[in-house]
Amino acid sequence: MTTRSTSSSDSVTVIFQNSGSETFEAFWVDFEGNEESYFDLPPNTEEVTDTFLSHVWVFRSDKSVKIFMATKDTVPDSKIEITKLESELMKKESVSPKYEMPKMIHTPLEKITLPKGLKSSNGKAVVVSFSNLSSDDLDMFWVDYTGNLSKYDVLKAGAWITSDSYISHPFVFKQGKTVVGYHVVDGTRTVTVGRKNMIPCGYPINNETETSCHEILIKYPRAGRSNLGFIEDQSMFTELYNHLQDCGKQFIDEEFPPQQNWSRVTHIFLNTECVLYKSGIVPQDVIQGEIGNCWLMQSLSGAAMQPEKIKELFKYTIESKQGLYIVRLYFDKEVACILVDDYLPLNESGEIKYSRMLEPGELWGVSFK
Repeated sequence: MTTRSTSSSDSVTVIFQNSGSETFEAFWVDFEGNEESYFDLPPNTEEVTDTFLSHVWVFRSDKSVKIFMATKDTVPDSKIEITKLESELMKKESVSPKYEMPKMIHTPLEKITLPKGLKSSNGKAVVVSFSNLSSDDLDMFWVDYTGNLSKYDVLKAGAWITSDSYISHPFVFKQGKTVVGYHVVDGTRTVTVGRKNMIPCGYPINNETETSCHEILIKYPRAGRSNLGFIEDQSMFTELYNHLQDCGKQFIDEEFPPQQNWSRVTHIFLNTECVLYKSGIVPQDVIQGEIGNCWLMQSLSGAAMQPEKIKELFKYTIESKQGLYIVRLYFDKEVACILVDDYLPLNESGEIKYSRMLEPGELWGVSFK
């Protein structure tokens, strides 16, 4: 069981009552999820107990398991009938199913028109690598100083070619007689052909409580690196939120689905409001986790010095319990909106494994990460 108590300074006294026919053993669940036996509660008895908000208690008999957690709605000195408790927390914290990861499919390369006056000129010597992510072999041509195409090589599907070249030298890529791409050497070390023709193909998820909104997603154009995002379209985002509200389900990302030991933030912070922003946006908000990405965390902390820029990332996100966050990013000067759910990976202690926020329940940093 991954349910655990979280630290709180707000105490409350409750009276656990057993009106059933079974004896229950009471366990307090510590901050690491371990159960510590506290007392037995025979039939028709009660026990006065001092506890804290967000502390979890488990009651076990030979036939059943009941769970209780004090919240801000718990009335002091109230009687808690354990036979009427349900194992709702255990249900919520059960390990997520391991969904199948998406595959990348290739769409046909489209014909393009070369700009007029394309030709080489004198420039600085550089080394450049050309990578072909399409599913077809491509003929590669160098454009000489007079604008004529000279056959250079064959760029095999899934392969790459590294070449000595010069700044301002153009290369053209053909599929048969059709021009499908070109690049003017500008100092970029790696040039990829066919990346925009790769589309992630997720497997639709639609169960009693979650949906990946597959039928909506397939209607809208893609954007961003490897087409992992969508174009900036307010109508799409409105349709998604309206659909989630109408069906009463939470969003789940079919293209990056949760794996084992992942949990929704509302299940991680059981007694805490989960929102994008809490006490303002400051560089100290972001805390690095178990992955070595200090460069990214430092960049994010630096960006937090301009809070309005952080809020611009989430301009299309609607604060709700639907689990959908829309992150607005730039890829090669093009806006791409990435859809993410609110599942986060946990470590063996039930804590957030990777980056987290200083204030529990604040989500802008983890949603970006």
